[in-house]
Amino acid sequence: MIRHSSSHVIANDFSYISQLAEKNFVGRGELCDKFSSELAHRFRRSKCLLTRSGATSIEIGLHVLRMREPGANEVVLSGYICPTVVSAVVREGLKPIFVDVQKHSMNIDSVAAGRVVSKKTLALVMTHIGGCSDPIDDLLSLNIPLISDCAQALGATWRGKELTAYGDFSITSFGPTKFMTAGSGGALFADKDFFYCAQRHSQQELEVSDYESSGFTATHGQSFSDLAAGLGLSQLERFNLMLERRRYIANRYTAILESCPDIQMPVCCDEGVSNNYRYYFFSSSATGWIRHLQKHNIDARSSFSHCMADYFPNISDMPNLKKNVTQLISLPIHMALTNIDVAHIEDAIEQGFSSGLQ
Repeated sequence: MIRHSSSHVIANDFSYISQLAEKNFVGRGELCDKFSSELAHRFRRSKCLLTRSGATSIEIGLHVLRMREPGANEVVLSGYICPTVVSAVVREGLKPIFVDVQKHSMNIDSVAAGRVVSKKTLALVMTHIGGCSDPIDDLLSLNIPLISDCAQALGATWRGKELTAYGDFSITSFGPTKFMTAGSGGALFADKDFFYCAQRHSQQELEVSDYESSGFTATHGQSFSDLAAGLGLSQLERFNLMLERRRYIANRYTAILESCPDIQMPVCCDEGVSNNYRYYFFSSSATGWIRHLQKHNIDARSSFSHCMADYFPNISDMPNLKKNVTQLISLPIHMALTNIDVAHIEDAIEQGFSSGLQ
């Protein structure tokens, strides 16, 4: 079975291990410092804070925002989102407000978002689903703090700038099947003032004088090791090659699918360039497509995130999401795919059209 998603590591990614063994050290050290510095430079933000996970990065950032606006307690989210993002909102004692996605897209609908913005709104999370930019211009016009969640969109751009460069802060994840992996962990990107507030909140412990003057203050106690940073640095060195490879695979899929008038390709922002973290399309024959592709040993999926209406039955109606989730087909697209794998998927798509799938 050709896997829907996969890690991609090579032997050279672990060449740093011998150095750590010689030092007898796997904690937070020089490699972490180098990794955070190079991430900030590559993804166009002045500072980068390494964290336990992408979700924890969001939680830390929300804490800083709440310190600035203590009267606001609502966070606007797409109805199609990873539960870990929702968990970060809830753990910080905030209320998630879900809104619809766009027609023919799994990205957040800015008009729907605008309807729920109020004095209680602390922030809106842009998730750039699948690596395609959310409608940043429209969301900026809402005049509320924005969080650019690039867990799926590292390397994607809008108007020529990395998506990590937008928002009051941005985050990413280095989980096993993310675009770039460190095995685990995440990062928070921000400019200096915001960064230093987040950094303080993320410490293992504060100075004794802080506790003496203000009483006990809970912090997130972040941990990120040179063991993970070394792997991340190795992946960062070939990041552009990974972008090119995914773009190549996506273009091959698109060349076949666009020839069928009954297939609906996702609508993406004209000024955005995807990193092709996920590849999906819409069809009224979605169930048939999934069955057909899996019969050909291709792990195609009917979803690559989560519909929050399944978990929060009382949230407001989201007609676009309700329709889109019944028509979505997600194809494998990752660095572990060989050219033979890609050709096999192309052949299976062609056979699907021949058998009457639309």
